[in-house]
Amino acid sequence: MATAAKERKAKEHRLVVLPAHVKQQVAKNPMSRNMLLTAAGYFPKAVNSPRQRRFGNSDYTLIYCTEGAGTINLKGVGHELRSNDFVIIPAKTSYRYESSAADPWSIYWVNFKGDLAAGLYNRSLLNGRQMVHWVPYDEHRIRVFDEICRISELGYDQRETEKMNFYLLHFITSLIYHEKKEHPERNADAISQSIAFMKNNIGQKYEIKELAMQQGLPPAYYSARFKKETGLAPIKYFNTLKIQKAAGYLRFDNRNIKSICADLGFDDQYYFSRLFTQINGLSPSKYRQKFRRPVRSCLKTIENIL
Repeated sequence: MATAAKERKAKEHRLVVLPAHVKQQVAKNPMSRNMLLTAAGYFPKAVNSPRQRRFGNSDYTLIYCTEGAGTINLKGVGHELRSNDFVIIPAKTSYRYESSAADPWSIYWVNFKGDLAAGLYNRSLLNGRQMVHWVPYDEHRIRVFDEICRISELGYDQRETEKMNFYLLHFITSLIYHEKKEHPERNADAISQSIAFMKNNIGQKYEIKELAMQQGLPPAYYSARFKKETGLAPIKYFNTLKIQKAAGYLRFDNRNIKSICADLGFDDQYYFSRLFTQINGLSPSKYRQKFRRPVRSCLKTIENIL
């Protein structure tokens, strides 16, 4: 599946740029106000020298790489894009990009705005941080993009521009909301499986090499891929899951903090308390005092819901 992009027929570059007067008309249409395409393109095997937009773009920019590699620098932070990676660049943000000379990228890109634009961008972040995401290649997604281009070539009839923007929304959400569990290929699934393993063994203690071995990956590669997918190092992610579990215990369980700490694989209660405070802003004891829910109260809440 990862090589599907390379196996399909070679395609010529595509470019769609909506004229200013059309963008103004579309923006006034309630049917298109949520999502508006302003420009889009496909550049196969794009060999280019470094290019920079000092003041960014007035709209949001999505770049989806299907082959090769390249780099994007956002706010002084470099991000590498490889096959099946995508990133969304916020409006009015300076960025610099460059295709790899040794392995030029093929990229689909769209400029978009609208009432949903900011929300979709925020969905692409992880804990508020910019992320490059890997997604499984999907030929249907490419056909949706081709349909956007095809419609633009027919002119800018109101009905057609509405369809074009609906397809645009589908294209973007197919990247942001893709379901990793449905695609067992490549390393993204290994990370999903690793997270499931952590949840199923929440009371255990593991080192990086043990988690990597469980997925059959080299420790260094596993750590780098895990952090790229989640934004956190594996052990930090595992500890965060433990603290989330502890918070639930403190709210609904009668066990003392020492017992909860031991059940979650922490040998040092003081370390557990510091970590809990760092993540939740309250010590375990103060968290329990503030959010403790008596069993009777919980049962009443459930009865009211049902």
